[in-house]
Amino acid sequence: MAVLNPASVNTEGFYQLIVTNAAGCTDTAVVSLILNPKPDLGNDTMLAVCSGQSLSLFPFIDTAGLITTWWFNGVLFSTPATASDAGAYEIIATNLYGCKDNKFVNLITHPVHSGGTSTIDVCINELPYLWNGNSYSATGIYRTTFNNVYGCDSTVTLYLTVNLLPAKPMLGNDTAICPGDKVMLYAGKYESYLWNNHSRDASLTAYGKGLYSVKVTDSKGCSNEAGILISELKNCEDISFPNAFSPNGDLTNDYFRPVPIDNLLVVSKYTLQIFDRYGKLVFITHDPYQKWDGKSLGKSAGTGTYAWTANYVYKGKYKRSRQGFITLIR
Repeated sequence: MAVLNPASVNTEGFYQLIVTNAAGCTDTAVVSLILNPKPDLGNDTMLAVCSGQSLSLFPFIDTAGLITTWWFNGVLFSTPATASDAGAYEIIATNLYGCKDNKFVNLITHPVHSGGTSTIDVCINELPYLWNGNSYSATGIYRTTFNNVYGCDSTVTLYLTVNLLPAKPMLGNDTAICPGDKVMLYAGKYESYLWNNHSRDASLTAYGKGLYSVKVTDSKGCSNEAGILISELKNCEDISFPNAFSPNGDLTNDYFRPVPIDNLLVVSKYTLQIFDRYGKLVFITHDPYQKWDGKSLGKSAGTGTYAWTANYVYKGKYKRSRQGFITLIR
């Protein structure tokens, strides 16, 4: 039996206490010391989760048979099954003997939105659009998920807008001009212009022959282009009509039509009519390139003289009204 001296002991057993008063009288008592077990929650723990996710803390703390209280950043709250906020989680556990232990679980959160969003406008001729290893060919919202450096799923979002090309500039058909003439070319209404002579105006005056082209761009940055070929006529003295032809299939002078052919490029609003000697209409056309082959209603017209009239506009400003006779020879 141990004597209880000093007053504090930490070994289980029986301790005898002898007390003596001032008169020299003594008394004796025996103290039985039992050491109850202390709960052991283990060492403090550091855990990590991805932002927006939660983690169960119970697998990391054995609280079976213990009375527990939970603290988060120094504030008491109800026992959590999971944790999602970064900070220090402290648990204080008391067993049936009233003995206590505590443990800290320090939780860190890693970011998941490292990529953010991208808003992209492209022109349709720039498709497919490549983004994060994928290709896209239509307007839409696209999301890609990948693991960041922390192993967390990160989602990036693409807002893609596909813009159509602006309408093609209307410069007209290829044309021909006389020496010294000029042609005013107007591209239309767009945000910006670039001609092949480096002009940036909406219109261009073309002097002489050559290829004239323009690239137009709209407010969204999309472009289209067009060109016109202007040639120069060798003979600008109007057109003329022959006075005889022989549609006999010998490939020589087989058709009646105006000449020279180059000058027909500047002929518009054209009408040619041919009549027989009785005044009956045997041929009519509004196309200066269409030739009369000497037939009427699919049958060969007879040898003889035919009257013709021609009405047209030359070089866009000179009105012509002409007539004459043509001799058909077989």
